[in-house]
Amino acid sequence: MKKILSIVFAAVLALASMCALAGCGGGSAEDQFVGTWVIDALEDDSLGGYIEYSTVESAVGMSAEDFSTLVLNQDGSLSWSVMGEDMFSTYAAGVDVTWEATDSGVKLFANGQDAYDLVFDQGKGQLKVEANGSTIYYVKK
Repeated sequence: MKKILSIVFAAVLALASMCALAGCGGGSAEDQFVGTWVIDALEDDSLGGYIEYSTVESAVGMSAEDFSTLVLNQDGSLSWSVMGEDMFSTYAAGVDVTWEATDSGVKLFANGQDAYDLVFDQGKGQLKVEANGSTIYYVKK
C-alpha cells in the first residue's frame, strides 16, 4: 500500500515539475488538522531548491487551491486533488485511504496499513510530505 501512495505523491511532484512549479493551533491534535490544506511550496534540487508556490502562481496559471488541495475530514477520510484530478481515485482506485493525527503530524493509512507520514511544522504552520527526493508543503486554508 505504501507503494501505491508513493506513486500518488510522485504524480503530484511530476505534475509540479511539468508546470514549472519551480496554523493551526488550539483544540485537539486532530482538530488542528481537520480542514482544507493547499500547496504552499515545493522543495526539489532539480527545480532549484525551495520554491514558494506564490512566486510561480502566475506562470502556472492556477491558484494554489486549484493546483493542489488536501482535505482531511473529521471522520478520518480524506481527498487529494492535483490540477482538478482526484489523485486517489486515479492512482489508488479501490484503496481505502484514511488519516489520523500523530505527535509529529498526520499519518496516512492505505487499507488500514501504515503508509505515509506528513510532518507538521508548527512554526510555519505547514504539513510536509517527502517523496522521491522532493518535499511538498501544504498550509491550512
